[in-house]
Amino acid sequence: MQVFKRSSVCLAAINKNITRSVTVNKVSVNGDAKEIKLKSWREIPGPRSLPLIGQLHHYFPGGILEDLSYLGDVLYENYGPIAKLDGQFGAEPVIFIFDAEAASQVLWGENRMPYRPSFISLEYYRKVYSNKGKTDIVTGLGTEMRSKRNEKNMIQGKFDEEMNLWALESIGVVALGDRLNCFDPNLAEDSPVKKLIQTVHDMFKYADKLDLNPSLWKYISTPTFKKAMQCYEDQMTLSRYFIDRAIEKLDVKNNNANEEKGVLQKLLEIDKDVAVIMASDMLLAGVDTMKVTFYHQTMSKSDKNFPRPLEYLPERWLAEKTDPLYYGNAHPFAFVPFGFGIRSCIGSLYGRFDEKLPAYLYETYGPIVRLEGNFGSPPMIFLYDAEPAMHIFRNENVLPLRPGFQSLEYFRKTYNKRSEAVESTGLLTEHEEAWKKFRSAVNPVMLQPNTIKLYSGILAEVADDMISRMKSLRDTDNMIKNELDMEMNLWSLESIGLVALGRRLNCFDPNLPEDSPVKELIKVVHDIFNCMDKLDFQPSLWRYFSTPAFKRAMKHYEDQIRLSEYFIEMAIKELKEEKKDPSKEKGILEKLLEIDQKVAVIMASDMLLAGVDTTATTIISLLYLLANNPEKQKKLRNELMTAKDKRPYLRACIKESLRLLPVVGGNFRQTTKEYDVLGYRIPKKMFIVVANQYMSQMEKYYPKPHEYIPERWIVDKNDPLYYGNTHPFVHTPFGFGVRSCIGRRIAELEIETFAAKLIQNFDVRWFGPPIKVRASTLNYLIGPYNFIFNDV
Repeated sequence: MQVFKRSSVCLAAINKNITRSVTVNKVSVNGDAKEIKLKSWREIPGPRSLPLIGQLHHYFPGGILEDLSYLGDVLYENYGPIAKLDGQFGAEPVIFIFDAEAASQVLWGENRMPYRPSFISLEYYRKVYSNKGKTDIVTGLGTEMRSKRNEKNMIQGKFDEEMNLWALESIGVVALGDRLNCFDPNLAEDSPVKKLIQTVHDMFKYADKLDLNPSLWKYISTPTFKKAMQCYEDQMTLSRYFIDRAIEKLDVKNNNANEEKGVLQKLLEIDKDVAVIMASDMLLAGVDTMKVTFYHQTMSKSDKNFPRPLEYLPERWLAEKTDPLYYGNAHPFAFVPFGFGIRSCIGSLYGRFDEKLPAYLYETYGPIVRLEGNFGSPPMIFLYDAEPAMHIFRNENVLPLRPGFQSLEYFRKTYNKRSEAVESTGLLTEHEEAWKKFRSAVNPVMLQPNTIKLYSGILAEVADDMISRMKSLRDTDNMIKNELDMEMNLWSLESIGLVALGRRLNCFDPNLPEDSPVKELIKVVHDIFNCMDKLDFQPSLWRYFSTPAFKRAMKHYEDQIRLSEYFIEMAIKELKEEKKDPSKEKGILEKLLEIDQKVAVIMASDMLLAGVDTTATTIISLLYLLANNPEKQKKLRNELMTAKDKRPYLRACIKESLRLLPVVGGNFRQTTKEYDVLGYRIPKKMFIVVANQYMSQMEKYYPKPHEYIPERWIVDKNDPLYYGNTHPFVHTPFGFGVRSCIGRRIAELEIETFAAKLIQNFDVRWFGPPIKVRASTLNYLIGPYNFIFNDV
């Protein structure tokens, strides 16, 4: 087989090149090396070389390489599906591939960390020369463009400059989280905005001359080289100006915990140097590229890949599979505008920000998707098919591994290691025998029906008190004056505190200060789940050194332990002081204390951690869906007003809300065996994510999947809507098997009790746009919460 070692390969979809520096040891393309005697790469056709000067004469006026803007067309038409350009003046030779199948062979056959050569002169500047190792944008552009039209509706001025202003304003919002004021009609020619646009344009021009054309810059400082270095320096200065300004605004901004943080803010939490470099590169790469995309420049012009390739036919991307125009008939490597694999464009998702990420992954890659691990985190395999998910979950070892909460596990086992030996750190962070021992100790208490029933009456009292509080908090429009998510968190903490500790925590005190232990604990729990998302599921360097996000997480974990122990110690003290009634059923804390005090404290602490945001979010989701489906709400109210014990429609309403707006997006496993899944061999210790949230809204599993239809959970088996017709592993909101949620019965009792009280007392309405969901370790519904609570 032919060996390519560190020579550049351009995989060209005619006008759009993807460059790779090939590092695999052997590549067999379009054939079996045992049957076909491969020629040397030096025999690949290309422009004729002359002694001493090689192919240099072809770049002179009149030569076939005089105009590099048509390089792909020239090479393909003259030399066929593979062509070679010799390197000039220290540059490496470049091999152009115009065949999609051959391109796929090279890209798929690359090492795990492929080289993507380009911007050689920019790399030299950064590593050697410089010695340095929101929604209003389109509207604003439209207003600005309308103001610049003349009486013939033509744009006065340079249209490409207007597109550059739009592109910079757009990428500025994404990279910096702030508007750059590019549409100011009085913008001076020497303003930082226009300077940056011109500098970026010049950078690509000089990169073209230095990196693609023959040039002596690797040996001597040519005039073009000097201009390029100055240009690169100007880009860094101008980018730093905008970045520093954005960081100053972030420093003085009062952050809302519920508000999703922007790219710059998240990168600053990882590493300031990384943030500055990444923002600078986004401002560099996002201007001319987005402008050209706006022009709809043709990327793939071969009729071998696309019918009527020179025609602008957006229909080809929407056509049915049976239509000759259907884009899927082309080879998947014929059109890859954002590159391929881990070296693909990191900003491609921002270029496609209208798309939903789960849908994008499924529609792009199918029912099984792999995401590589970063900075010490393991790779993850996403499953969008219930059958292989069931195969894995049902065939796991007796003690399956449920990954997640890695940072919490690190805190409990390493960072916060006590002087005395600790047998277990709890169900959230233990595995195998340690987990089994702890779960075996708490199961008889946590899953005993009589213990759970003990709390039904007092949870109803908590619900009644919360209803009274909500009525007192309404304004003249019957809306809750306070933040609804905080109110629901107060209810959920009061409820889970009652169950975990057997005591009321006084969460409804109207004079509760912001620095009270109750409100501190609610905020800490919320912050913990945000930190888990950043450290456990997003790229982070915390496994190598203490990042700012890691330090905050450790502080939050410490605060949660401190606050939980404060409430637990108070409850234990009260238990010891109160008179015992032998006829009275003991609560969870009391029963666990009789088994083991350490187990009791850990279990109570985990209940206070896991039982607040989860139930609060579930209630808000249920209210939102019932408010937007008043006929379902009315049906539920009728059941609640007439039925005393059995309330099937109430349970159906809750199940349907968990299907459409689940608290957790999926279920996790770390494989303990090897599996054959959808044609792939999955090894041991692989992180599997079952995408239950996305599957639950697929039509192949549920009829009318996007509609709120509680009836599907209670209809007869012969009804097409009947939930039992779908695969049992599509909807598993509380997990599966021995690693399923130990607090399920408690959570269901809390939610059913409070939901019933809410609908009995209020006719809930919603106005305004649909509610937004922020996906994190948990799914959060983001305000404003436009609920109206009218009296029934």
